[in-house]
Amino acid sequence: MNRRQLLLGVGSTAAASTLLVGSGAFSQVEADRSMSVRVARDSSAYLGLVPNTQIKGIRESESGELEVDLTGTGLNPSATTQLGHFAETEDERDGFDPRTTEKPISSSEGFTSAFLVVNQSTEDQLVELTIDQSIPEGMALLFQSHDVDGDEISAAGFSEDGTYEVQTTLDVGDAFGISFVIDTNGADVGDSLAADIIIRSESTE
Repeated sequence: MNRRQLLLGVGSTAAASTLLVGSGAFSQVEADRSMSVRVARDSSAYLGLVPNTQIKGIRESESGELEVDLTGTGLNPSATTQLGHFAETEDERDGFDPRTTEKPISSSEGFTSAFLVVNQSTEDQLVELTIDQSIPEGMALLFQSHDVDGDEISAAGFSEDGTYEVQTTLDVGDAFGISFVIDTNGADVGDSLAADIIIRSESTE
């Protein structure tokens, strides 16, 4: 397999409703109602997953799913490739020196994160994002999540294997951004990287 790709899976939660019946007497009720359900594109769904289309390889696929696909031209060997800006931080990053912006997801030109997770529902949401990855020896990754104020939520460096997790509460209309750096300084031409991004959300109300 010769690919470098992040695959996205979206988890959803189902809400149960309770029907309250009054004490008024009646014999029978029959009524016809209609129900319509439409599957939306990731960018316009209740939990919006919005790609930064200014970054090559990050897009919404024809089927409407967020896609991070670096298989077109691939990454340079012996290089460090950054996708999306990081929030400013004074923490050491294991040799990484990512480009930072004061507010990566709040600028007059639009956001500069690799992609956004946006609460477009009518209730506050507890959102959990997990990235499971399989990284060959000689490659390393650094992810960062940051909120609308430009503050870092969490960041972590990876070696051969690892899991990156973010858990945060998003108010209605709020978002957080994800950006990342891939280090191929110890990798060989033909090495590939694969990861699954899983996002779960549930109402806090």
